[in-house]
Amino acid sequence: MRLRAAVAPILVLVVILGGCASGHDPVELQSRLNGLPGVDSAIAGSVGDDDLPFGEPTVYASVDMTPDATADQVAGVLDVLAGVTLETAEIRMAGPKHASLVVSGGMLGDSERLAEELVAAYLDPEVCSYTRDPQDTDVRYC
Repeated sequence: MRLRAAVAPILVLVVILGGCASGHDPVELQSRLNGLPGVDSAIAGSVGDDDLPFGEPTVYASVDMTPDATADQVAGVLDVLAGVTLETAEIRMAGPKHASLVVSGGMLGDSERLAEELVAAYLDPEVCSYTRDPQDTDVRYC
């Protein structure tokens, strides 16, 4: 009986610590992003020390979308990024003009709107360049 009482707290501690150490693997994130529709290529990596035994690593990502990517496909990328501890991510529309969205973890609450704005700016013939980041939106008209 005493053995069970001593083992139970240890098992609880192992479960708690095991859950903390699971984290997000940047290689897995990169593979997952590259498998999404509308993604031309994606690169992901970790920021800081991956070898810490507790907590989740902070990741960054750079995603190039195909020129015909839809707002739903961009929102799908943002939804995947919302599931990780994100430092920063840049999503670019591939093609003849510049359109990019730079997000941090705190910006991902309204992924549909962000995705719609990016694709709309890219498709707008009067917009030559569109950049949105956590601090500012820069639209340059032709």
